[in-house]
Amino acid sequence: MADALPSAAGAPSLALPDGFLAELDRRVGARGWSVDPERIGPHAAEQWGTARGRSALLLRPASTREVALVLELCHAADLPVVPQGGNTGLVGAGVPDRSGRLAVLSLGRLNRIRALDPLNDTITVEAGCVLETVQEAAAEVNRLFPLALGAQGSCQIGGNLSSNAGGVNVLRYGMARALVLGLEVVLPDGRVWDGLSRLRKDNTGYDLKHLFIGAEGTLGIVTGVVLKLFPKPRDIQTAFLAVRDPRAGKRLRLSIDFDVQKAGQAALEGYGLPGAFVAMDPRSGEVIGLGSNPSYDPNVFAKGVSPSVYKRLQDPDNGAPLANRATQGLYPTGSTFKLITAVAGLESGLLTPATVLFDGGSLTVGGVTFKNAGNVSHGAVALPRALQVSSDVYFYRVGLMADQKGGDIIQKWAGRLGLGTGTGIDLPGEGAGLVPTPEWRNRLFRRKLTDRPWTPGDNINLAVGQGDLQANPLQMALAYSAVANGGRIVTPHIGMRVEDSSGRILQQIEPGAKRRLNLSSSTRTAIMQGLRAAANDAGGTSTPVFEGFPITVAGKTGTAERGAQGDQSWYVAAAPFDDPRVVVATTIERGGFGAEAAAPAARRILAAYFGIKGKKAIGTAGQAPD
Repeated sequence: MADALPSAAGAPSLALPDGFLAELDRRVGARGWSVDPERIGPHAAEQWGTARGRSALLLRPASTREVALVLELCHAADLPVVPQGGNTGLVGAGVPDRSGRLAVLSLGRLNRIRALDPLNDTITVEAGCVLETVQEAAAEVNRLFPLALGAQGSCQIGGNLSSNAGGVNVLRYGMARALVLGLEVVLPDGRVWDGLSRLRKDNTGYDLKHLFIGAEGTLGIVTGVVLKLFPKPRDIQTAFLAVRDPRAGKRLRLSIDFDVQKAGQAALEGYGLPGAFVAMDPRSGEVIGLGSNPSYDPNVFAKGVSPSVYKRLQDPDNGAPLANRATQGLYPTGSTFKLITAVAGLESGLLTPATVLFDGGSLTVGGVTFKNAGNVSHGAVALPRALQVSSDVYFYRVGLMADQKGGDIIQKWAGRLGLGTGTGIDLPGEGAGLVPTPEWRNRLFRRKLTDRPWTPGDNINLAVGQGDLQANPLQMALAYSAVANGGRIVTPHIGMRVEDSSGRILQQIEPGAKRRLNLSSSTRTAIMQGLRAAANDAGGTSTPVFEGFPITVAGKTGTAERGAQGDQSWYVAAAPFDDPRVVVATTIERGGFGAEAAAPAARRILAAYFGIKGKKAIGTAGQAPD
């Protein structure tokens, strides 16, 4: 199996026959397929995030012939395919499952209007045409295509037929099935069934098109359709209803601090790169600020969004502004994860705050050498110093010790601190992420879904926030909050209360119950001392960033290596050090070292929270390779 594709967000790799991708490229060209996780991501999740799957291969044929060639190839390779139209459904039927073994076939490039015949009142279109586009084309020749529904600016004709959509005009014109004269369908083995009849009276035999309408793509993929048009109404009557006693609506009071939110968004936008931030009260879980970049103006949805605008908001090449990276971003976290490794090591008895481990610049295990960032050597270090200078080798050793002891020590503490599961925030579409375990990888290996079983190197990588780990800024803010507050897992929340128009409280919104961790005071003290030194003492990885800042900060830099996508900058901070009232987590894709981008962004957010203005609000970028 030469073509093995790792799926996004920790899904198993997709094993394909030798030469599959080369043959796929020959058949449909470079634009006709992708293995880029950022391009696949929007196709693997229903638009509101309530249904989320995984896939390693996106197919984007541009014609019926290319669809046929793709399905023929997938059929021969025994590769399941999920056909997808506009992906506007709300039940997850158009997204792959979570196995990572299904390819997604998007029909978005099959978007031509092949023929428009006002004399016969028909229009022949490809399945990827957006419903609103068909409506507009009919209107140009004074005709009506009556299928109309809320998602008409983004849903596609192929999806409308595969789900037998109804819409607002169903009583007058019927379901989508009633609006179809002919179909063109590619069968699962790549054969094309041409039933593109424009006859309104056709008694030639079985009407096979009805097998495919409403079949959700299970029997074949619709690529072309002949639709019925109707005379455009000469007049439309609209009725308005009035209420006798209008009353002002209720108000939802949020925990968001406008100044913090504004500072966070400006800090991200200043780098011109994708990223996210979270600012949270570690004592209560109140979210003070939360943002993702690139962002968008929600007012574009007020009067209906055009297909081109909606497509641009989802386009990975445009930064996918609709994706909320603060809660949905699934990233390795780099050295910010060392707080979790430290908690696991101390609470499991692998080490004490005074345990000294030697950092000679590298650690070789099983013939693989794991090096410090920047190839530096820190010598003999205990935990607080290891956090201060971000000694990779120290945490490599802890990861190796944990693997040798067994019991998934680091993984279990990561789960207790909020990684690998939803935080419970009162926002839709939150990502759970992944904390890799030996059982997880070995199960995939037994099923031949990955190339190797678990090795000590996997735990070594996890100990420094690399490897298969997937987490988001909100989860990291929650983990740091638990240490900052002494062991309580709070529920992040934005909703505070419901008020009437005069401000009278109608309902107090209670977040989910807090969990209590059995976290020793010595563990908290050692870690917080290390984080304070990392942001204030000589040699600290973010000390230059917080020079002159009037509030003592405890913080940790992180640099997540992401291969061709470049290093991702991370920073998580708690302040004030002696009694933290706010935790800030920032990440910037392709931002370089943690001290270069994410830490300066965190300083600006902290400055807004504490009301610090002028030069003291803005620090300089650091250069520590971590």
